[in-house]
Amino acid sequence: MRLFKTKNKLVLILTALLTLSCKEKYLETVVTDKRVDISSEWQEVVPVRPLRCERRNQEIQLYSSTPHSASIHPLGIVLPNGKVAKPEVQLVGEDGKIYELSDLSLLGDAVVLSSKALPRSFNFGKVRIRSNEPLQLSQVRFSCYNFEDVKR
Repeated sequence: MRLFKTKNKLVLILTALLTLSCKEKYLETVVTDKRVDISSEWQEVVPVRPLRCERRNQEIQLYSSTPHSASIHPLGIVLPNGKVAKPEVQLVGEDGKIYELSDLSLLGDAVVLSSKALPRSFNFGKVRIRSNEPLQLSQVRFSCYNFEDVKR
């Protein structure tokens, strides 16, 4: 009888944890926290596990150790020398298809590239990044959420 009660408690705890994890509104994955030097040539970053999301809004956050202005220019980010760096990001699906993330914004210290046209319930095996001006990245993150569920 005691074993039965212990199993029931364990099942209840696991059910509660699974329910809570499904209610996470904002999911974030560190793609890499290693330095990535970006140039005009595509650099591929392969996450430890494929990136997958069940939310509508998906984005890549680029954390740059290259100094830049805290405001966004319509074409990119302003560097100290006055030049405008235009980072580009692509996600490569498991099927090899390339998905562009072309909407550019800033979120705190991150340069954010996003798209509302990415498929849901789909795996992405690579992140490709380049920029017209050299940038040094300290971290790359993948985030997904439903816009109406989060306050940013």
